[in-house]
Amino acid sequence: MVLIILFLANASFAQKLVSKYYSECYDKFYGIYESGSTFLIDVHSEGNESDPVRIRILCTNYLEFINSMKATRDKFASWIDVAKENGIDHIVKEMDIHFPAVWLTWISTRRWVNGDLELKPKFLVQEGKPFLFFSTNVLKGRRHQEFTLIFSSVREMDDFIYALLYREGAPDDVRQDELFK
Repeated sequence: MVLIILFLANASFAQKLVSKYYSECYDKFYGIYESGSTFLIDVHSEGNESDPVRIRILCTNYLEFINSMKATRDKFASWIDVAKENGIDHIVKEMDIHFPAVWLTWISTRRWVNGDLELKPKFLVQEGKPFLFFSTNVLKGRRHQEFTLIFSSVREMDDFIYALLYREGAPDDVRQDELFK
């Protein structure tokens, strides 16, 4: 009986790698995992590479997250054009796009924090180069830790959305919705 309980406890933490995305800014691949009723997305964590951070999205919010990411990509593309047309060399501006609440977890401790964290996309032009990023500081124990999800082009965002949509075992209705738009 004890073995069954231990097996079930470990199975609840099982995480299956279902896709990957590439960050041009960090020159690194990051994983997208499925674990029971959640999806986990690896993101860059400042200061402690030995304790990576993942964004946790409930399956019930997964399509809303993808749709919010698409709206962000479209606004990013539009704002890139506006910045180029107007010769803007430096700006930081938050986008007013709603994302479903997410959780963060640190891999080493499997500790979930900030269950109501709302991601806010920010547009940045630095030395004429556009970026789109999500970034926040969260309290972990007694210290703050920053996580970053950053894109340096619309193509990179498209690749990220593709990785979310076309993961192994994606429901057919998700794929079909994308095909017939």
